[in-house]
Amino acid sequence: MSCCARFSIKSNHFPYFFHFSLALIIGVVLGTYSSIHVADALSLVLGLKRSDLAPSKKVADE
Repeated sequence: MSCCARFSIKSNHFPYFFHFSLALIIGVVLGTYSSIHVADALSLVLGLKRSDLAPSKKVADE
């Protein structure tokens, strides 16, 4: 257990760290969702197709 976690549990600061970590988790989830949404719209505007984004199959060397 890290030093900060031990200090927060022993010193009754646990609710403050809980709310801070909850805010960080919500921010990461919403940021990821918005990035995917923007990337999806941008790919439609640029006219990209699934075949443009998928890697091509590699031919085995003989």
